Amino acid sequence: MLRIIFFVSLIIFSTTTCLAKNENIISIGKELCKQNILKIPESPFALLISCEYAQGNYLGVIYQDTMGPGFGGWYVSERFWQESAWSDDVKTFIWSPSGKYLFVSTSEYYGEGGIYQLDLVNKKFKKISPNLELFGREFVITHIDFEKNILFYTRRYELSKEDGLTEFVVDRKELKIELPPTKPYPNFN
Repeated sequence: MLRIIFFVSLIIFSTTTCLAKNENIISIGKELCKQNILKIPESPFALLISCEYAQGNYLGVIYQDTMGPGFGGWYVSERFWQESAWSDDVKTFIWSPSGKYLFVSTSEYYGEGGIYQLDLVNKKFKKISPNLELFGREFVITHIDFEKNILFYTRRYELSKEDGLTEFVVDRKELKIELPPTKPYPNFN
């Protein structure tokens, strides 16, 4: 029974990984991670992707363009942002069409295990996934409908059974997201 559940979980995760690649969702699972600085189109931000393999994959935000005296929560001498709640053990991420919001999913093995919405301009974040009191939580963003403001994801977690075996459970969920109206970026060039 445990093998069947494992193989079903594997099929679901491989399906969501393929789906994610088709929708601009970037997956940085173990074998997919590449050390990189990735520029977010149409924005002054870039993402630092750090692959630590056995210790998970990590993400940081860089304000890469000319800034002038400062912008939102950013200052000339503070161009890097990383907080362990959303940056540790990252599985998937995608930015909003405006480039002002970033959605990040994490695992609890080396991170918090959740989905986070980052306000890149103001350097603020909030956890948008529900809290689970279960071990082995791993969240994977599979799709975002920016017109309807709905984020779709899978979550994987472990359940201990009475016979001492562990069952891996994968389910698909969705949640409503809020994207406040945005103003254009200032031009300091």
